[in-house]
Amino acid sequence: MTDTTDIAALREAAMKATPGPWSVARDGSVISNQYHPLATVSDGFHRLRSDGETGQDAEFIALANPATILSLLGQLEAECQRADEAIQLNPLAVDVSELEATYIGDIRIHMAAISEYKQRAESAEAEIADLKAKLANPVVLPQRYVCEGYHLEPEPEGECYDRDEVIEAIQIAGFTVKGE
Repeated sequence: MTDTTDIAALREAAMKATPGPWSVARDGSVISNQYHPLATVSDGFHRLRSDGETGQDAEFIALANPATILSLLGQLEAECQRADEAIQLNPLAVDVSELEATYIGDIRIHMAAISEYKQRAESAEAEIADLKAKLANPVVLPQRYVCEGYHLEPEPEGECYDRDEVIEAIQIAGFTVKGE
């Protein structure tokens, strides 16, 4: 994350993001700013941790808001500036690996989490688009019948459908049928 392009890209993304403050709804599933909801965290985002507790993903996302990211970047840049100045004054006095472990390591962890959430969001958006496309195609019902005793007679205005033909029409539309 020490690459200035990554830092600039992160700063640009934070500047373009919806302004805060961000918060989590009482049910822990909606992240919003003071104007409108930003995201809904589904149960799929709440992973069970090894200690048996559920991760607090919505809370983390709300805390990783643009102001926090910009503040972290400001701290990182200030520390890098201080390190550069210290090296110029006394190159032997600064332990760069300690600075990296303290600040850059934390930002790498946060960036990895943000990247994972972005991938999850993109995956969810693709799944939603697929489901919307599926729902856009109506189920074409089969021919209607008039029921006369145990005999079915084809009739466009009839009140009956053949069960097997209805199941087949639903399956052709890409849906499953329970209780076939």
